[in-house]
Amino acid sequence: MHADDRTLRFGICDDHIRIAWYPYTPATVFPHGQLPYEYIREISITSIPVEIRTNRGEVLLVPAVDKDAMLAAARERSIPCVRRVDVWGLILEPFVDTEFTEEHDARTRTALAESGIEDATCTRLRSRLARIVGDYNFNFIWNWWGLSLFHAFDAIQFCGSIGVSQAMSDDEYTRFYWEAMEFSERGTVISPV
Repeated sequence: MHADDRTLRFGICDDHIRIAWYPYTPATVFPHGQLPYEYIREISITSIPVEIRTNRGEVLLVPAVDKDAMLAAARERSIPCVRRVDVWGLILEPFVDTEFTEEHDARTRTALAESGIEDATCTRLRSRLARIVGDYNFNFIWNWWGLSLFHAFDAIQFCGSIGVSQAMSDDEYTRFYWEAMEFSERGTVISPV
């Protein structure tokens, strides 16, 4: 399997989602496994990538290879499909290759506060990720429309793989991974899908 072929990484099966390769080392499903449907609490089908929230409080990031099939599988099993506030998209806004107005920043901070993430926490998270995510975006991917938790994890692993000094140690990455899960949970549900 080619590492960049995301179509081969996930499969929708009768009683589980097959994970042929999951790249994030702290994840419970790394590097591969099965996620039984009864372990899935909800799916955010409109997120990019799709977010599968487990009963353990973990958010698994799944490429939307076939959103219709995933939506059908979720509905057949009464798994809620929702749209949530993307708190990581809001936290990572300063690292997007776009300038935002003060009014936009105020709306972002209000949305984060409504999701239980106060200014001090947001500032701490942004400071912690500035060199990793900022350097990754501005030197490698040049994303101008938005970043997500997917990009943060990719940046951490990419910087670590090329030996960039500001990359996190394995222990730091594991701690960040589970802290990131907690913050992801704070994104309020906007609507069912």
